[in-house]
Amino acid sequence: MRSLSLTRFVRGVRALARRPGWLIVLIVGLAVSGGLLGYGAAHTDDGLANAALNVGTSMLGALITVAIIGPIIRYVQEGTVREHGRLDYGWFSDQVNTATQHVQILTTFTNVLDHAATDAFFRGVRGALARGAKVRILLLNPGSIAADLRQQELAGGNVVLSVQREIMRNLRRLSRFVADLGERDRSGFEVRLYDASASITLYRWDDRALVSFLPIGRFSEFGGQLEVTMRSPLGEFIQQRFEELWEDRATLAMPEFMDVTVTMVEDEHTARQLQARYVEHDGDHYVIHTEILAAMARRPARLQVFLRGDTARLHDLFIVDSQDPELHEALQLAFVEKYDVQAHAFVGLRPASG
Repeated sequence: MRSLSLTRFVRGVRALARRPGWLIVLIVGLAVSGGLLGYGAAHTDDGLANAALNVGTSMLGALITVAIIGPIIRYVQEGTVREHGRLDYGWFSDQVNTATQHVQILTTFTNVLDHAATDAFFRGVRGALARGAKVRILLLNPGSIAADLRQQELAGGNVVLSVQREIMRNLRRLSRFVADLGERDRSGFEVRLYDASASITLYRWDDRALVSFLPIGRFSEFGGQLEVTMRSPLGEFIQQRFEELWEDRATLAMPEFMDVTVTMVEDEHTARQLQARYVEHDGDHYVIHTEILAAMARRPARLQVFLRGDTARLHDLFIVDSQDPELHEALQLAFVEKYDVQAHAFVGLRPASG
């Protein structure tokens, strides 16, 4: 904190040095106050000298306050916080395109991924990645209780939309973007889904950010935004919350949410690892993958799978199709909402007995 204050002091003095009018006033004032102080010190028994000493001291204090401390205070106030009436997606995309270190977003879902400025945003992200910046995006897990609560908050203001559906739209757009990135850029771009109530939003580029709070009954992006430096107390607080959510054990990486790792164990001696699209229903996983269906069609003596590398929990497989209309319809609706495509035959995975 002391080093930060010293930095601001030096910047204030430098700013003052670029204002010659203030320098002339300061030099003349220092000369006058110095003369008065010198006269008072040399003639301590003289009443006029005492008056000169008092006036000189007061003048010196006033000069320090007005000429040096005042501009520094104004610099700090003007440089730390600036208010925006709303989140301007195009303006934010332009800031992203200047980033060299950090780009971060923390929100429920973001319209910057479904807007006229979306292409500009992704161009900015590519530019930031090319300059070595780390891009990290935190969205709310659509299957979390917090997503349901946010849905209720927005419904209280007569906002008609599905929070879960909007998050999934964001994730599909981000997945397509990641698929088009080269290997180098992909390593610097990461999306995770948090499972908690954040109550705040963050749109950061390098050492500056727009922050806001989640209002009841309306979108945060349409309300006031505070532009702050990340070194300010508010910036440090928001960044700490971001890091806590990013590292939380309940937070999922986007690839893990969009696809599940399935390892097929067949006839005791073969194991194949696949990435499959999936949905969850009543605690069970239901996957879509042609190789799994083909393996089931061969009717091997044994065919089981385990998920996400957990070899201690084997699962049996069963097919869900239109012969189970209620479950099949529920799975179809969940799959379309997640991937925006139709699916017909789902393979259900249930923990194996024993």
